[in-house]
Amino acid sequence: MHLLEEGIDLAIRVGQLIEHRCITDDSISQPTRWMYKTERGKKHVTVSSDIGVNNAELVADFAVDGFGVAYLPDFLVKEHIASGRLVRILQSYEIDPVPVSLVYSMNRMMSPALRALIDFMLENPQA
Repeated sequence: MHLLEEGIDLAIRVGQLIEHRCITDDSISQPTRWMYKTERGKKHVTVSSDIGVNNAELVADFAVDGFGVAYLPDFLVKEHIASGRLVRILQSYEIDPVPVSLVYSMNRMMSPALRALIDFMLENPQA
């Protein structure tokens, strides 16, 4: 494909992520293995990490400061994206959201702090 003939000014191919500066969260089991979707299903690409930290919020901070590309969940970066500090790339390759469940015992005494957290999470499912 010739970019000018297709009317495209810039293209980033998923396989070319290995050529970009990537920031990884080393607290997860496979920090350099990033998942993406294609027409044929989910695939993985292995990136090299220029910066590896042990906290996803730090990954976001480094990305905001312009140190590289990061692979992060929406809930962690939505404020950065809304403010323009971060820009989404490769949106057409994003995997579908994963459902999250809140599991707790109704029969056990819970602290007021835990009750407040549960109430907050139930009232703000996108938080």
